[in-house]
Amino acid sequence: MGKLTFSLSPLMINENASESVDENGITWGTEQWKRASESCEKIGKTLATEEQLITLVKRIGSPTLGYGWPALRANYWTSTTAGESNQHISKNLYVGGGSYEEDDTVHNFSACVTNAS
Repeated sequence: MGKLTFSLSPLMINENASESVDENGITWGTEQWKRASESCEKIGKTLATEEQLITLVKRIGSPTLGYGWPALRANYWTSTTAGESNQHISKNLYVGGGSYEEDDTVHNFSACVTNAS
């Protein structure tokens, strides 16, 4: 695995997100899986995998403290598929946070990644 570069999905800071949550006085956009994935693709990145998000937390600890990302009010979508065709894994980004199989219609945060080899 090369050098990973993470960023928030543009939908998280877009007023046009279909749902939003307030965390620490900031309004963050949340989206269903398909729109979250497409948002990353539009900027030439991909939705992070479950393993990549685990690596991120292991390297920097809490992205909330390291980057100012929200992590309390929703999980983060991953590109990792779950057992059903309409489900993907979401990841809680707190240190020690779990991973969950969720229907693609759930609204979550999203992080994009590039992998520079």
